[in-house]
Amino acid sequence: MKKLVLIFCTILLCSCSSSFYCYLNSMGESPQDKTYYLTSGDYHLNNSLEYKEYFKCLKIILDDLGYVQADSVSASLKVQFDYRIGDQQVRRENVQSVKAVTTYTPPTSTTTFSSGKLSFSSTPATTKMSYVPTSSDVETIKLPVYVDICASDNDTNIPIWKVTIWDEVERETQIPSVMPYLLVCAKDYLGMNSQGEKRVIIDRYETENKYGFVWPY
Repeated sequence: MKKLVLIFCTILLCSCSSSFYCYLNSMGESPQDKTYYLTSGDYHLNNSLEYKEYFKCLKIILDDLGYVQADSVSASLKVQFDYRIGDQQVRRENVQSVKAVTTYTPPTSTTTFSSGKLSFSSTPATTKMSYVPTSSDVETIKLPVYVDICASDNDTNIPIWKVTIWDEVERETQIPSVMPYLLVCAKDYLGMNSQGEKRVIIDRYETENKYGFVWPY
C-alpha cells in the first residue's frame, strides 16, 4: 500500500518580546547649570526634517532629566547630536521551526468470492497530522548604527559628558524608527560614567506610554 505524504506548512517558532536593547558607553558628570541648546556636528543638518525629529525626541528625554532648553547665546551647555553608519555585517542565525506534515492514506476496497457468494469490504481514507522539528541557517545583512550625544561648555567648549550608543538595523530606513528607543536607552547615562560598555534594556510598552513613541514593528 502506498502512502501519500503532503507537507502543508512551516510554522516558525518565535516569541514576541516587549523589550528593546542596545549597547552604550558613557563618561563625564552632570553639571549644575542644565540650560542647553541642541545642535549637530554639521549645522546644515539642524534644519533637516530628520534631525528636527531626533532633536524633538532628545529634548523630551533631556527635559525629563531636569535640563532646560535655551537659545545658543544664553545656554550653559551645547548638546551635540550625531549618528553614523558603519560597514555592513553579515549575520548568520539558526532558526528553529516546526513542519506540519500530513500523511494521507487513500481508501481501499476488496472484493472476494467464496462459496458462491460475492462479498465486498472497504477501509476509509485516513489523514494523520504530525509535527517535525527542523532548523535552518538564515543569513542577514546588518548595518551598525552609532549615536553620539556630547555636552560641552558653551563658552569654553570643554567636554562635560558624552554617550555613545550602538545598535544594528537591517536597512537604513529603519533608523528613524529605532532612534527614539536608542535615545531612551541613553537617558540614565546622560551625565554619568558607565564604567565601560553596558547592555541597556528598556520596556518598549512603558516607553510608548511615557513618551508617546510608537513602536515601528
